[in-house]
Amino acid sequence: MRHNYLRKFVFSFLVFLMGLLVLFFMVWGLKITEPQPVGVYITMGVVIDLLLSCLVYVLLFLEEDRVTFMDMSIHDSLTGLENYISFNECLEHFVSGDNPYGIFYIDVNCFRKINEKYGYQTGNEVLKEVAARIRYASRYRVFRLGGDQFAILVTDFQRKEVYDEIEDRLMTMFSEPFHVKDLALSISVSVGFAICPYDTEEQNELRRLADQRMYKKKLMMYEKLEEQEEQEV
Repeated sequence: MRHNYLRKFVFSFLVFLMGLLVLFFMVWGLKITEPQPVGVYITMGVVIDLLLSCLVYVLLFLEEDRVTFMDMSIHDSLTGLENYISFNECLEHFVSGDNPYGIFYIDVNCFRKINEKYGYQTGNEVLKEVAARIRYASRYRVFRLGGDQFAILVTDFQRKEVYDEIEDRLMTMFSEPFHVKDLALSISVSVGFAICPYDTEEQNELRRLADQRMYKKKLMMYEKLEEQEEQEV
């Protein structure tokens, strides 16, 4: 932050010096010899130069705020990942360009129980770690769609086996416990993917398929948990 302020100040100061240099050549070129007019011109020139420098400084601030706002509008503040807006824009880009692509939908299993049992602060720390592990498992762009839902956008043509490998890496990444504060939490995810044009060329249908496959995995996970609980009883 201090570096940005210094950079703006130095740039504005250079503008001020350039203004003084222009003023000097203007006065020298006009060859004004009477003391009073020279003083008036110099005073007016310095004032205008200062105002111009201040204007440049303000414009630099406004531009930085605009860039920051644009960045915040497409990024998730908690995890730093791109958000739902960015995900939709990227999909539209690939659809309009007729490019091969694929999507993963990823949902954290039983995340509500974590929030209820350990609190939202612990839940947020879990989400940060979830985002980091997903990014580590794939070289493609990762998005947080909201809550405990994430997505990966595969932005080139890949065989289905590559998608299977990414899913396997995700499962491996989440086989290790999450260490949050003094807790060691077992966190799992449900994953579903769909490939264009292998599954379908229609964007909404592709998203529906990925979502459907993810929830099918989630349903299987819940059924397995119920069977384990019944056996323990």
